[in-house]
Amino acid sequence: MDLTLLLPGAPSQRPNGYVRCSELQLTDDIQADDLEQLALPALKDQIKNIIAGMNSDRALLQKAQTTWPQANLLWHQNGENWSRQIEPTIFQPASPDQPSGNTVPVIPVSEQNSSDTSKIVRDYFLRHAWGANKHQRDIEAIEVKAERLLGRVPDLDRQLRQARQSGELASELTGQLQAKLRQLGDSEAFSRWFETTLGENEGRVGKHLKKVLEKSRENATKQRAKFHANRNHKITTTALQLKPEGHPNALTNQSVRSSWNILIDETGQHFDEQVESLGPNNKDVGKVVALALPETTELPPLKPGFHAYDESDARIEQILRDLTSQPVGIFGFSSQDRMAGRFSWLQQIDLLVRWVLRLLPLSSSSPTRVNFMIEERGGFNTSVDWKIRTETILAELHQLNPERYGQLRLDIRFIGKSDSPFNGYVDTLANAWGSAQKSKKALLQHFKLLEHCLLHSDDTGIYERLLLTLEGNRPLRPADWYQLLQASGADNEQMFTLLGSCLHQLGVRVQQQSSLWDAYLSEVQIQLRQKTYSPASLQRTIDWLERYKPEQSRLPGLLQLRYKAACLAVDNHRGLCDLNKVADAVGLANELIDEDARQACEIMLRAVVAATNNFDFSSLEPFIQEWLQKPVATVGLVNHGKLLSTQGQLQAFRGETEGAVASFEQAIEVFSQLSDPRQAKREIAQSASYQLFAQLKSRSCPDNLLTEKIDQHLARTLSCPSADIPLTLACSGDAHRYLHHLFVRTLITFPTAMQSACKRYLEAYSQWQEGDAHPWPLILGYRAWLLIDAGQAASASDCLQQAIAICEETPESTLQWIGCVLQALGKKLGIETLYCEPLDQKLRTLSQIPTVFPYSQLAQLREGSSLRENLLHGLDSCLPFNFH
Repeated sequence: MDLTLLLPGAPSQRPNGYVRCSELQLTDDIQADDLEQLALPALKDQIKNIIAGMNSDRALLQKAQTTWPQANLLWHQNGENWSRQIEPTIFQPASPDQPSGNTVPVIPVSEQNSSDTSKIVRDYFLRHAWGANKHQRDIEAIEVKAERLLGRVPDLDRQLRQARQSGELASELTGQLQAKLRQLGDSEAFSRWFETTLGENEGRVGKHLKKVLEKSRENATKQRAKFHANRNHKITTTALQLKPEGHPNALTNQSVRSSWNILIDETGQHFDEQVESLGPNNKDVGKVVALALPETTELPPLKPGFHAYDESDARIEQILRDLTSQPVGIFGFSSQDRMAGRFSWLQQIDLLVRWVLRLLPLSSSSPTRVNFMIEERGGFNTSVDWKIRTETILAELHQLNPERYGQLRLDIRFIGKSDSPFNGYVDTLANAWGSAQKSKKALLQHFKLLEHCLLHSDDTGIYERLLLTLEGNRPLRPADWYQLLQASGADNEQMFTLLGSCLHQLGVRVQQQSSLWDAYLSEVQIQLRQKTYSPASLQRTIDWLERYKPEQSRLPGLLQLRYKAACLAVDNHRGLCDLNKVADAVGLANELIDEDARQACEIMLRAVVAATNNFDFSSLEPFIQEWLQKPVATVGLVNHGKLLSTQGQLQAFRGETEGAVASFEQAIEVFSQLSDPRQAKREIAQSASYQLFAQLKSRSCPDNLLTEKIDQHLARTLSCPSADIPLTLACSGDAHRYLHHLFVRTLITFPTAMQSACKRYLEAYSQWQEGDAHPWPLILGYRAWLLIDAGQAASASDCLQQAIAICEETPESTLQWIGCVLQALGKKLGIETLYCEPLDQKLRTLSQIPTVFPYSQLAQLREGSSLRENLLHGLDSCLPFNFH
């Protein structure tokens, strides 16, 4: 019997003149030395042809020819070219009157079309059988290929329609099969259903269902074994300790090497805009991962065909332990990051390649070879050539930083799953990151890989601009810098993340460029005016500016003034008052009035707010009066309006309601003259809220008139009907927290008049939002009051204890005092605070700081009546104006 030996990589087409015979396909993992085992006497003389393809291994090809010297070598080169020689001469097809010699005749068009058509139809069926919604791009690519053959293969259109219909049926039946398995298990009842279904669906649909069932059974067996192995698994590895410079496996922390092998894999299904509708832990969210191995790695090779999905948690732990104990680099990002582009898998692989090259340490004095090996996916396999894109990436990098990338030698290619003995390691990283299993998430956390090496999702889309900044000479835009600081997180460990490392590099550069530091400080001023921040994020920006501040001697006076104003703003929003800072800021403002009156005025306004945190509502008022006497053009309309509003606040704190209302009216009139309607609306809304808070305290106008005014103010500012105010605020976050505070305080103050609105607000309980910035503790405290009135004691306790916990995050502050008052109020209302420190102990600690809190008024609240009016009066005494 004649046989044809098909080497790995052999094409599906055959040359003209090829005599059909039985074909023996060798597997991808076969080695040249293995061929001798096939050269048994029974086979040795039967091999008549050896067929190889463009990507067949040269050593394997040569070994095959020497093992079976009598066989015809049919080596496909490209297109219609075939050769009988191993070395480079490629013979063109012989003409009819010139015998072939070493040349193999070309396949006739009809036969080649038949081969291509068969593959296209088969692939078209399979993509639909696997789920058209998940393989739409592959389907579109197949349709493009088919269009080229439609004119030469008249029947192709019909074949594709049938393949689609069969594939869609196979996909539907696959879903039914999996549902039946879940419902019946692999039982006799299931077998009867399956046999009936096969009988009704012969051909490729039936064949596909058989393969699906076979794989399901195989997978079920593996998963049962894995489940039993995982039942008692506990992490035994010592938790990874971060170094001062960050995670040991972060790319930026690797040593310079002469050669790197970068393995790339992915997890998930969706790499395009579909990820927007998925939760962050959904397994279908696409993620890409790179593992950078030095040329001489000590990692033990993994078995061929290794797949982390089939492995136990103990084995995954061992692999992660091996990885994090070696000098290898790890980096990955999610498709849910805006910077990922959300276009396709290949686009994100391309981005990953470029990011790795920007983060990997490279030598500028000696060559560095970086070999990227990307596990094939769909139609992107070993036959796809990266040469053009490689040249483009090199050109981009060289233009970006010729010194860094001048010695880079780059190779990028696709590989099969078994083409590297280390591919299982990157597969493990991808599998653990994409898995919804808590055990795998726990392992990633244990080895500190999340956020330090595998980036969390972020919608700002500015990581790449930061990397470009670090690699090039262009400065990072102030707005981008500010957003990055917001994304960096409050946890102390964030300083060790990849983002933290990059921000440190940026800070070192900015420290030498006072003009750029100035621009970043100006951005903080802009955000302060627009109130687009939280206290925690503002604190991070100020801490960063402080850490990377140029030498004081080099900072001009106005720059120092802006910086001190920003520092005061941070303290103010945390309820702190450092009298030395206030005095220093006021002194510098007085020195610089003539140079920049507007900035000097801004810092005076912040100094007044700082004094109110010290329960000082009078000592700085003369400064306000002095500034109000200056021409409006000197300080500007906005500052003049803020001076009037600040005057009203001081009057309201002192209980001078009539004067406060008049001051707020004047402020509103000034703000209405602003040319920017958005800024005017924002400033007017804030002063109007202050005015209503003052009137709530004094009850100086009839209750029905006051609730009507509050209702109109909320509806106008929120741009919604009155009936929608409760739900709108219940679902709102930080953007409307001050209006939210006014609303819930009104509900408590006027329980009868606001009964309907209160009912709608409580019905929206499941949609209540919350935050940690002022005045959220007050909102939560009033919610607790509403809930205890409604008989929901457990929920009331949760709300109140959360409010107190937020207040205690800033010790020795007005916020801590507010927390004590809320705890005393809860006691009067009968709300349990089991997890809170005893109130008397807190007050003893708080009394050690110099701030003069009204302790006697708090004692009266604790000892007095529990009637609503008495409690509201007690709050007014302990927390004047809008402190409650």
